[in-house]
Amino acid sequence: MREHQDAVAAYEKLLAIRPDWAAGHRHASGSFAAAGQIERAISHGTQASDLDPTSLEFALHVACLLETAGRLAQAAVYLMRAAALDPADTNVLRHLSATLFALEQSEQAVALALQAVAVAPADRLNALHATELLLRTGRYDEAAAIILDAVDQHREDPVAFRLLSATQMLRGLVEDALAAIDRALDLSPQMVEYHLHRAHLLHRLGRFDEAAEAVGRAAALDPSSSFPSDGLV
Repeated sequence: MREHQDAVAAYEKLLAIRPDWAAGHRHASGSFAAAGQIERAISHGTQASDLDPTSLEFALHVACLLETAGRLAQAAVYLMRAAALDPADTNVLRHLSATLFALEQSEQAVALALQAVAVAPADRLNALHATELLLRTGRYDEAAAIILDAVDQHREDPVAFRLLSATQMLRGLVEDALAAIDRALDLSPQMVEYHLHRAHLLHRLGRFDEAAEAVGRAAALDPSSSFPSDGLV
């Protein structure tokens, strides 16, 4: 912590001499952030990006700080700047998409998520993010198309299979959803939430004894929690 405070003091002395030094503001911002002084980090971060609006890294840095401070609308402004600088950067596209969704701009958020998938369809993070937003906006068949392709490419990814299970459940394909969560559990048997989701599916299928067993497995993995005994999870 002391070294960050020393760095901050040094940068502020230099910036008093060179107030238009964009990289100096960026370095000062990083030091303030490391010292836990988020608002001062934001101040220098915004100055860095505004002095050099062509730097994607500066824009992304201050956007992350603004998100940490809960200032999502301002974060979106800098994320839009970053996305404009490199429309093929899917990390930025996903980040902006998530921020806009949190700001209840769901249509634009989904469009950006789909843009990320179009740019890099083999990237599992793009697929997972787009699928989740499509599910949350009721576009279940579109979500299925993306997540089915994702599990074909990532056969050892339990998160993808868990999301496939949710997708198929919402489409009314409960048997397919059960098959997907079974695969997720093959890959990650210690996930309590997966067992509870499986119990819910079994209950919907009328397989009550198996549902209760699934809840029991979840309880055995997490004895400190309280789970319903009837599979209604």
